[in-house]
Amino acid sequence: MLEVSVGAVCRWSFLPLFLALCTYCFAQGGPPIIYDTNQPQSLTVTQVATATFTVVVSSYSFPTYQWHFNGANIAGATNTSYTVLSSQPTNAADYSVAITNSVGWVISSNASLTVLGSPTIVTQPANVTQPLTGTATFSVAASGAPTLIHQWRFNGTNIPGATDTNLKVANVQVWQAGLYSAVVSNSYGWAPSSNALLTVALPVGTACTWGNDTAGQATVPPATNYFSTQTFNTTGSVSDPREPNHCGYPPCASYWLTYTPPLSGSLTVDTIGTTFNAVLAVYTGTDISNLVPVACSANHSSSGETVAFPAVGGLQYFIVIEGVNCVTGPATINFNLAVTFANGIKAIAAGGGHSLVLKTNGVVLGWGDNSFGQATAPPGLAQVRSIAAGLTHSVALKNDGSITVWGDNSFEQTNMPPDLTNVVKIAAGASHTLALRNDGTVTAWGADSDCQSDVPTTLSNVVLIAAGYHHSLALTGDGTLFGWGAGPNGETVAPPGLFGVVGLWAGDGFSVALRTNGTVVAWGDNTFGQTNIPGGLTGVAAVSAGGYHCLALRNNGTVSAWGENSSGETNVPFVIATITAVSAGAHHSMTLKGSGAPVIVAQPVSQRVVPGATVSFAVMAVGNPTLGYQWRFNGANLAGATKNVFTRANAQIADAANYSVIVSNSLDAVLSTDAALVVGNGLVLSPIGLGPDGFKLLMTGPGGMYTIFASPDLSSWGLLTKTNAPPGAVVFTDATTSGFARRYYRVQVQ
Repeated sequence: MLEVSVGAVCRWSFLPLFLALCTYCFAQGGPPIIYDTNQPQSLTVTQVATATFTVVVSSYSFPTYQWHFNGANIAGATNTSYTVLSSQPTNAADYSVAITNSVGWVISSNASLTVLGSPTIVTQPANVTQPLTGTATFSVAASGAPTLIHQWRFNGTNIPGATDTNLKVANVQVWQAGLYSAVVSNSYGWAPSSNALLTVALPVGTACTWGNDTAGQATVPPATNYFSTQTFNTTGSVSDPREPNHCGYPPCASYWLTYTPPLSGSLTVDTIGTTFNAVLAVYTGTDISNLVPVACSANHSSSGETVAFPAVGGLQYFIVIEGVNCVTGPATINFNLAVTFANGIKAIAAGGGHSLVLKTNGVVLGWGDNSFGQATAPPGLAQVRSIAAGLTHSVALKNDGSITVWGDNSFEQTNMPPDLTNVVKIAAGASHTLALRNDGTVTAWGADSDCQSDVPTTLSNVVLIAAGYHHSLALTGDGTLFGWGAGPNGETVAPPGLFGVVGLWAGDGFSVALRTNGTVVAWGDNTFGQTNIPGGLTGVAAVSAGGYHCLALRNNGTVSAWGENSSGETNVPFVIATITAVSAGAHHSMTLKGSGAPVIVAQPVSQRVVPGATVSFAVMAVGNPTLGYQWRFNGANLAGATKNVFTRANAQIADAANYSVIVSNSLDAVLSTDAALVVGNGLVLSPIGLGPDGFKLLMTGPGGMYTIFASPDLSSWGLLTKTNAPPGAVVFTDATTSGFARRYYRVQVQ
């Protein structure tokens, strides 16, 4: 109230106005306030559970509430709390609330609702590439109501026992290449992951297997290391006057020990731990006066001496440690044998329940069923050039033409005939074995219940052989097919019109032939479709017949399979490509990985014809990119002869020669062996090369008494030998070449 008096001092009174203003402020207050501890809180609930969000607000007037779902108003949600009844995955969101009074408004922070219901894949499994015998790991992550159950799958089929969040595939095999996924489930539902691809990388020279694995025959073993150490004291050691110098050092305090590797592999020997500088040398041999050097080291390294070399399983090695300047004392020899089964392979053979590989260094390794020792090569077996596998026995052909057989001997299949030499091809049946000698004759032994080991007495000039379970096959140089043994399905009788055969194989009651045009013919038992050649199968370079299935290798390195598939033996893994060899076992399959460079799988064969006849030479090869061919006559190119088959019409004496072919593509070129053409009674004499026992010659002719002469200058000729040989090819060794700078040869037949 303002009071004013004339002539008096003016006085103001503000108290009533102040009280009025303050009363208004108290009545109105400010906007709503939500303190941090009173904000709605995030919730995690299981599916169908109740979830309630609550907010506490400070306001001086009556507030109103509006709850939000991901920022949008929720109809009717206008209380201090909001409840979700029977929570479902669709209710999972951010919840907030807008609070308004007469002065203003405020929005709460977001509170997330997580509904643990049906699983949701959070992290998908990723593609993996691993080499053969490597380890592949897949992982999956999922959210959902507990308890989450994981089940891994391979190509859509559950993997027994694979129920963890991670899947580890150890010792990866080609048959494990494919699509891996996981199904995650709980009591509310399930969710499948995406597929992850496992690719198995195959280096050149890798052996691959698939099919029946009950004995481990389709699982290539991983690389294995064998470690051992010998510790000793060389004090008092003396040398033997018969021993050689070691790495150029005369012996004076030699200490000898032996080591026999259990398997063939790469052996490293070192002297780490020896207290003095030493010379380390390794030998083979029968005794100290007959030693063959293998490796030596005399580097005098502070860390000791080390040698490494390919060791032959079962072969005894003699190791000597020699102190420099005759020093002796405490010494240590360490052995590390590394055995790799998968790589460095040049040939394969699949048996009944075992698998064999021939390494590039000429040693044999095996795995799978070893009930009769058929998967373990005999001690010291080396210098092998080809292998074969029966049901329970194994066969190796060595470079010198001799044979080694091991495994089951129930039917005397390991009892080789005496004096079996000069073998050029081998074939193993169920329990019998065939050997083709360089004179074109065939020898058989082992099971004979169906006369499968009774070679026809008139059989000669053979160029191909095949051993089935209970029958045998042979092809002669003139293209005639012979069969003997069990034949209830006609497996020993060639089908009408079969010609141009370059390959023969035999299974259990059926037979297979490959023709020069790359087509396949099969006959005999067809219970499992093993003689039903797949439509359109052409360009085949090699075949293999198993128990009741077949493998075909095309000239581009791809593989086809047909017949029985009870163990997946005809399911060729998708990573199988650029292959150079195939082998079918009883119920499993094998292949050998190549580089794409040309590989000859069937060499041209020497032939003898009458004058005027038409003769054809064929070569079968694989490679990718496309192969090219160039035939040669005594080493000179033949114009226009650029296919895998070369035909000489109206052959005459002048056409008698050595024929060979160069097979090439953009990666490489390879030269075939010589094939001799004998016309009438003509003779062809060609060099093989110098061997440890002398210079070897290949004589191809009509057979009879051969007289061989030698000359140092083409003018003076001396008689070397006379030998009686059958028609075809005969190897002669001249053991008298020492002292001659050069030597010429000629032969005549009577």
